[in-house]
Amino acid sequence: MIPVTPEFLDVVSGPHKAKRKLKVQVNGVIVDELVPVSGTVTVDSAQSIRRRCTFTIIDEEGKYTPQGAADLFNPTSGTLLIPETGVEHVGTEQIVIAVDTADQWNEGTLTDIAVNEDGSISIA
Repeated sequence: MIPVTPEFLDVVSGPHKAKRKLKVQVNGVIVDELVPVSGTVTVDSAQSIRRRCTFTIIDEEGKYTPQGAADLFNPTSGTLLIPETGVEHVGTEQIVIAVDTADQWNEGTLTDIAVNEDGSISIA
């Protein structure tokens, strides 16, 4: 599990909305951003595969429905799905925080996040 502070738990115990999105990356370029209708992202530092995710999307255009070898989701196509999950809390400023660097993601290390006394966030 990702370590969190009591202050974080206090904030998310109140009204908030879970938010998820999937960025579609092809050959290093983000080509689309999908908003799933449901999904989960889990982190378990004790497992060899530390992050797992499941998402359900509605593909009205059939753009992402597998049809053949040239499809974006074919395992040999070079397409990466980058999941993002978080919460939206009413009355707060929305900012984006990168939790893992590319090296941390590739090495499978777990990021340490801390909320400082002044309210700022430290990511190590």
